Amino acid sequence: MFLAERIRQLRIHKGLNQSELVDGICSITYLSRIENGKIKPSKNFLKKISQRLDIDLDYLVDSNIQKFEDTIQKISDSYKESTELTDKEIAFLEMHALELHSVPVLLKIHGVLLHYYVSKQENDNADRIYENSQRLLPDGGLEYYQFEESVYYFISCGNYFYNKQLFHRANDYYTNAEKFIEDADDFQKANLYYNLGLVKQRISKNQQISRYYSLKSYNLYKELNLPIKIISVLITLGVQYHLDDMYEEAKECLDRAKILNNDYKIKTFSGMINYNYGRIYQGMKDFNHAIQYFNESLEFYKDSSKEKIYSLKGLIEVYSELKEWNLVNNYIMEAVNLVNEHDLKYLHVEIHAMVAELYKVRNNYYSYEKEMQRIIHFAESHHQHLLIKKHSIKLADHYFSINAYKMAAKYYQIALKYSEQMNEEIQ
Repeated sequence: MFLAERIRQLRIHKGLNQSELVDGICSITYLSRIENGKIKPSKNFLKKISQRLDIDLDYLVDSNIQKFEDTIQKISDSYKESTELTDKEIAFLEMHALELHSVPVLLKIHGVLLHYYVSKQENDNADRIYENSQRLLPDGGLEYYQFEESVYYFISCGNYFYNKQLFHRANDYYTNAEKFIEDADDFQKANLYYNLGLVKQRISKNQQISRYYSLKSYNLYKELNLPIKIISVLITLGVQYHLDDMYEEAKECLDRAKILNNDYKIKTFSGMINYNYGRIYQGMKDFNHAIQYFNESLEFYKDSSKEKIYSLKGLIEVYSELKEWNLVNNYIMEAVNLVNEHDLKYLHVEIHAMVAELYKVRNNYYSYEKEMQRIIHFAESHHQHLLIKKHSIKLADHYFSINAYKMAAKYYQIALKYSEQMNEEIQ
């Protein structure tokens, strides 16, 4: 049964049905009887099947646990250096993700696979690995995770939820990782502090905490002499200063990022830097420069629809202030399509809030109220506490202004509820 389950799980991982796996090798009935544990497979069958599954025959049939765990350790160490896995390594880890190893070994396997699938945007595989880890790993508090491997697993889970834009869940995992980070190397520490800076930026109105972590990561990246990482964190710091209306500090960070970017000729950051200059000038009410930089960012991202959503959002906000409604309508339709296409949950709320504001401008209060109610419900279902508070207050203020005091009280209470929850989480 041990071998039969390995064959079945590897077949599923490869996306093969029984017919595809045994085509030219044996009958489907023969394979079914093997997978059900009714017969023992022949050596010839195992040799051909291992080739079809692209897995070494020794790994398929061997039951030497120590040998397996040594290989898992080797793959894990290699991945943390290169962030790449071969097809054979993926298949090997997938096979062992379903076996009853010790907790440290399961943490290694699931941490690497989850990190890999999230980085490759293979969301279905990431969902499957995360859910599998929740079934196999103990659920009894941090005392079960006093292992070096816990750090990487928690970081991977944090990345998983950050990718889903479920920022409070991501923060929980990153915070748990920080509790075990003391003995990690400086590169892993820097990455975790950078992630903590990003997620705190998303869930806190005051950016002092997010800058604290971003600066910690910046100092470590400088010591390690990693220019790409330094540019990334400088752009992030620029955003965090801008969110606190500290525009000169924000521009200084972007200027340093731009100089480094030009020195190392790293084109991938150009669109991001231009977008953030646009955000700064937007905050300063210098709309001509803001539009210029947003358009330069859009031009850079013209072949990458997911990234251009932020520049579109900036243009929508600027043209709304300028009351250029035709341009607002054009950009908002494109933004809504992109948000829905890429399932961007955080931006879904923000873009549809813009749709609601357009209803309000046209004095269509009924549609405004319904759209705002819908996005608040959406934000609640995805644990987006800061957005719930923000838009509940907006809707409550609207109801108060039209003397709908009962509805105003309802949404002020919702805002108060989530404000208290956020304060508890920060403490």
